[in-house]
Amino acid sequence: PDFSYLFDRMDKDKDLYLLDPYKLKSFDGTDMPKVVSTTLNDPAVFAHRAIAILSSADPQRLVESDTMNATQENDVEQFMEALEYENDARLARMVRGMAFSFFCEQACVRGWLTGASLLREDKNHNLVVDRRPLDSRCVTYEPGLDGLHWGCYKTTRSRRKILDEYGHDIAPEEKIEIRDTYSRTHNQVWIGEDKIRDRLHPFKKPNGDGYVPFVIQPIPTGSMLQDDDVLLHQGESIFALDRAIYPKLNEMVSVLENLT
Repeated sequence: PDFSYLFDRMDKDKDLYLLDPYKLKSFDGTDMPKVVSTTLNDPAVFAHRAIAILSSADPQRLVESDTMNATQENDVEQFMEALEYENDARLARMVRGMAFSFFCEQACVRGWLTGASLLREDKNHNLVVDRRPLDSRCVTYEPGLDGLHWGCYKTTRSRRKILDEYGHDIAPEEKIEIRDTYSRTHNQVWIGEDKIRDRLHPFKKPNGDGYVPFVIQPIPTGSMLQDDDVLLHQGESIFALDRAIYPKLNEMVSVLENLT
């Protein structure tokens, strides 16, 4: 799929959310000298209120089964809670926020939720809890009839972070693009134009078929029409209905400011 429509929309929403300074322009789009430009905080206030409301929710874990008794169901629920606790502790060690808080922001501002579930055993057969919340703006993928064909997380990282995770060295002053890609059988990592990893990954279904360990879901707002630009209107953010209005409000206030 062509992600350019979606990513352009996400970039505009990020500018609204982070209050990118508005610049008053003339009718032909050129900058106007010696004028005052005003940026209203309305979109940021709206977003933070929505995120706060979502964050105040208490997620409930409910397991219902025809083959387990109540004690067994409760054991599974407690195991799920322990996984989330351990994963949040891991994120805290990385100086990142809790997964639920991250997803609340993603739901409101991006309109998509994306994560990588990389639970696995280490060489000593200990469970490694590695469930990574991913920024949807950095994810591309190819859907199929039976799940994803592949998923890719593209970020820019510093030398230290690359050394920590991949053991690959780059020039000290550099930040470089990394593409961490999973197919149904392999994990490839590209640093710049260099492929530094190409290995079989352990993620398989009960029948032995491999799968892409990404979870990608749009928020159920927007349109399901199947035009060429479907991604632009699918998984909409909370700014969907006001995205074009906020710049006009900034323009109006800026004009009034210069008239006084």
